[in-house]
Formats: sequence, C-alpha cells, structure tokens
Amino acid sequence: MRKIVLLLMTNLTLLLANADLKTDLDHDGKLDKVYFEEKKESVYLVCELSSQNFKKVRSQDIGEFIGRLDQVSLTKKGRGFEYSVDFMRAGYTRQFRYEPKSKKIQLIGVSSYAYGNAANDGSGESSYNLLTNRYIGNFNYWSLLEDKLIKMHTIENRTKYPKIYLENFVSFEFDDSGFYEEMRREDIQKKENRYFKTLIAKKFPNYKVLEYKDVKINQYGLKDRVVVLESKKKGKPYSELDDGYGRKVVLIRMYADGFEILAQNDHVVGCTTCGGSTGDPYRGITVKHNYILFEELYGACVKDYQVTTFKYNAEKEKWYLHKLGVESTFCNEEENGEPKVERKIKTVNDFGVVEFSEFEDGLR
Repeated sequence: MRKIVLLLMTNLTLLLANADLKTDLDHDGKLDKVYFEEKKESVYLVCELSSQNFKKVRSQDIGEFIGRLDQVSLTKKGRGFEYSVDFMRAGYTRQFRYEPKSKKIQLIGVSSYAYGNAANDGSGESSYNLLTNRYIGNFNYWSLLEDKLIKMHTIENRTKYPKIYLENFVSFEFDDSGFYEEMRREDIQKKENRYFKTLIAKKFPNYKVLEYKDVKINQYGLKDRVVVLESKKKGKPYSELDDGYGRKVVLIRMYADGFEILAQNDHVVGCTTCGGSTGDPYRGITVKHNYILFEELYGACVKDYQVTTFKYNAEKEKWYLHKLGVESTFCNEEENGEPKVERKIKTVNDFGVVEFSEFEDGLR
C-alpha cells in the first residue's frame, strides 16, 4: 500500500508541477498567482500580486529549466512559496516571500540535498537562510578505515549577501564544497591519528611518539609516515648510554583503510644524552618531496651538525640511504677571523646501496 501511495503522490506532483500556485502573498485577503512561464528558449518565474492589480513580475531567464519543467514543483511554504527541483540523486529548493516594506517578492532561503555515490559518500543536505545569513550543512562520508558511513558534525557559517528580489533572480548557488572537504579532512585526520596511536601503542609498548611527519610518495595521494619514537625507559638496551632514552625510527605506509609498518631502525637518531655538551642531539625531521632528512648536533668544542638523508625508490617501493652530510665547526681554530668550518659528504658511491632498516652508525 505504501508504494502505491508514493507512486500516486509522485504522479500528482508531476501533474501539478506547472500548475499556477494561488495563495495570498501580500496579505490583502485576495489570492495571488505564481507560475512558470516558458517562452521559446527561456523560462521565467512569474508572480502576479492582487495588491498590484495582478501586474506580471518576472524573474530573469532561468535557463536551467528549459525542457525540464516536469522536474519542478511549486508549493506554498509558510507565508510565501518555494519551488523544488528533484533529480534522481540530488535536488534543491528556492524559497520566496513578500516583503511589505519594498512591496516585492524576495528570495529568503535556499536548500539542497544529495545522495552521493553508490556508498552514499558525500550525501547530505544543506540550507542557507538569507534573512539571518546562516548556513547549516549536515553531510556524510564513507570511511574506508572503518568500512561504514560516517555522519559529520554540523557545519555552520555566516555569509551576508545583498537582497535578491524576484525581478533580479536568475539562480542562487552557494558553493559549500569547501566546507565539506575541510571538515571531512579534519574528521579523517582525527580518526587516522587515533588508529595511528593505537598501532604505535600496540606494536611498540616501550616507546612514545617524539615526532612524525608525512611524505607524499606518488601523484595519487599515497603517503608514508616517518615516526621518531623515544623509549619510555632510561638506559640500555634502548639507549646507547646508561642515562639516556633511546630512539627508534619507524616508516609506516598509510593506506585509506589502515597502516603497514615498512621498516624500523635504532641507529638513525641518537639517544637523549648522546650529543655530548649539546645534550640531546636531535634537531628534527625535514621532508622534501621524496626525501627524508634527519638533523642532529653533536660535540663540544668541535660541533658536528649531521644530516642523514634517505630517498624513496618508487620502482622498488623502498627507502634507501641517499646522503650523509657533516658540517664541523671548530671553536679553537679560525679561518679569516671566523671559526673554521669543514664539510664532508658521503653518497652511494661511498657506502653502496643501503636500505633503511640496514643503516648503521659505522656508515658515517
């Protein structure tokens, strides 16, 4: 029975789509007329107010309706009226109301809905009230990580537009894709970080995350995450020294539906007390295209600024040692009135082909 009722309602809507709407818009006790007028290659929304002797007031040419008026329904809405456009998987409405001060028909609200793709990714609805300048959007996205449809938090925004009256109306498009994409990225990032922290805690219970950065490895958005972990326990076996906390560097492949540990190494970054008079030698990670640079500072009077660089090989889908650089600054030697500086660089010609997990201190 429900399907039959729905079919009857749908057919009735199509039959009434182009019918005149008669309702009292200007509140003078007499019925006014609203309808669509199709002329040659143009379509207009027309209103005839009784208080203005039923003078025709037309919108601008609403060209998108040419030959498609059977998809448009015109109905009374509150103290005004609206027209709705329903496609197969998306649609929208435009709402109007009589403004007593100007004695004109004013656009006061717009709304839209979409079912998204087959998985309903991108589905949702939004509305914009031109009287209060308030935008509200409620959307969903399909999470590959959780394998289900996720309802996002309500998006709210305020943007002021000048008044739009019927005689100036063509259409009204409010591009909210930026709001949706921004919140979707933020939501995915939060969930991704929660899964990431759970992975680290499970795989490396004796370590905590010191720093991590993502590096894009191809044009399709696939990325790897380089993570520097620090031991929770002081001394050996995690640290080279009894009073230090050791470091482990882990490379993780980031997929839309999870993570994969590619490689790990305990020798790339020194322990918290291994820097000599500089204390903790670690200075951070730098990501440049498909390169990862680890920067450290060691020494006392002679300070060695070390940069260890790894490069991603797209063909083999692995990270390899690319370059070892050391800049030594001498406090007790000068050249041209400045502290003496020596630079040494080693490349693949010096140390050969070394995968990330095979790196050792002796290669420096």
